[in-house]
Amino acid sequence: MASEARIQFQGGERVVTKAPPWHAAVTLDTMFSSLASGTYIVSALLFLIAPFQFGRVCLIGLIIAFPVEVADLIALVADLGDWLRFHHMLRVLKLRSPMSVGAWLTSIFAIFAFFSASGAILILVAGMFFLMLPLRIVAGCGLPFALGVALYKGVLLSSTAQPAWGRMRT
Repeated sequence: MASEARIQFQGGERVVTKAPPWHAAVTLDTMFSSLASGTYIVSALLFLIAPFQFGRVCLIGLIIAFPVEVADLIALVADLGDWLRFHHMLRVLKLRSPMSVGAWLTSIFAIFAFFSASGAILILVAGMFFLMLPLRIVAGCGLPFALGVALYKGVLLSSTAQPAWGRMRT
């Protein structure tokens, strides 16, 4: 059976019904969203708390978070199968749907990551240090969305139809 998976354990082998139909795009989506949101959260927090002690490192972190988030969006759209359908997920925000909330959080976080990376590049490359305060405001406003992206994959996995994962609320 194609939807059946087998796992090995010390006493032998066990058949797991309803193996998840995941592939590389889901794994890459999870990895990239964790990397992008984690990098953004740490960089933005340090940039808000101590911009002159950690300024250069934070700016580099904000720059790195954006292309990783773009890679996350590409993996998310590739997971759908038909990339033309992604905008359908953004037509309506359904607060009871982890998929809908996750798509919105990821999209809004990508916008904040873009503006943060643009400001960080302007500060580092062009020396426009007068953008430090606006960048701190943008990074602070992007923090809730980055935290949401970091947390929603766990909610998504806990609300799956997989029997073992659906019961594990922690």
